[in-house]
Amino acid sequence: MTAPARRRSRQTARDMILSLTVILVIVGIVVAFQQRGGQRVRVIDPSDTYAGARASASYPVRVPHLPGAWRPTSATNQTAEGGRLTLRLGFLTPQGQYAQLVESDLQRNVILGRELSPGARPTGTLLVNGVSWDRLPAKKHGDRAIARTDGGVTFVIYGSAGYPELGVLAGSLT
Repeated sequence: MTAPARRRSRQTARDMILSLTVILVIVGIVVAFQQRGGQRVRVIDPSDTYAGARASASYPVRVPHLPGAWRPTSATNQTAEGGRLTLRLGFLTPQGQYAQLVESDLQRNVILGRELSPGARPTGTLLVNGVSWDRLPAKKHGDRAIARTDGGVTFVIYGSAGYPELGVLAGSLT
């Protein structure tokens, strides 16, 4: 009677190993396909957001005119009390980094507090096409930020992109 029990325990272990092997092969195939597919970026057309911002803003909205390697990934506008507008545009840069442009006629300290951090103080400047932008600390560790106010409108540009790419975005505003 001991012989059948021993044979059955060998079959159970063998079956378990075969089952695990099949599962690991399936998992390996799924992982390989996901890695080969890469990270897909959803590119959007922000023209409706620009049109909406222009229609509701009390100031001339500046739209970035960027080279084709810049890909828009998000666009929203939000009207606050008093009709003040905040336009947000997100981009994937040619270097594969993220940059966001925020354009708002809210008070400078309010928009900087919301987008970066309350009480953010300049840590230097970045000269873009002869115009000085303030370098500021960003909320997220490793991100960079620049800002300037012109005619009651504050422009904040921040993200994982380096200062040269943030400068390209700043210089593209027309």
